[in-house]
Amino acid sequence: MDAEKTNSGLKKKGDIEDVADFARELEDHLKDDVEDDSIEEFDEWRPRKDDDKETIERKTVKSASIPETEPEKKSEGVKKDLNKAGKSAKEAGKKIGRGQNPEEEVKKTSKRFFRPLYSNSIKFIRGLEESIYSNLMVKMNPYFFDARDFSVNLSEDRKGQYTMDVNVVDDDCRENLKGNFSDE
Repeated sequence: MDAEKTNSGLKKKGDIEDVADFARELEDHLKDDVEDDSIEEFDEWRPRKDDDKETIERKTVKSASIPETEPEKKSEGVKKDLNKAGKSAKEAGKKIGRGQNPEEEVKKTSKRFFRPLYSNSIKFIRGLEESIYSNLMVKMNPYFFDARDFSVNLSEDRKGQYTMDVNVVDDDCRENLKGNFSDE
């Protein structure tokens, strides 16, 4: 697939089908030089042939916002977490009364107490971030994907033609990528 070589990587112009094919092929070529988690995230974000503007926008907002954290995944909700924290605190008090070390219960109490506070704070920040991205950033800028090893900008002109710019940080990875696309 022909793509224009740039100083920072590659550029592909065309309709959504052209760009989607290029993105899939790009993913295949990057697998050898880029971390697996970056490839997985790119696979979720990259445009597909049947994507419309709203889908690309939604995927851009999702990839740009704070991902779900471990404490959020472990949280059972504010009431349950605080209830369990209270039970752990009560158990710690009983151990102190018996002359035992309550260290384990104190750790559980603090984790269970702070988990819902942290989770709800992150959810609030994510919601605010998604609102800013949805209502401001993607309206004024190209769609984008950022990973540690590479980034991609996707813009659409008034005629419905797309331009995908791929920027690769590592010089060797960039040259490998350019070489893979020129060999085809």
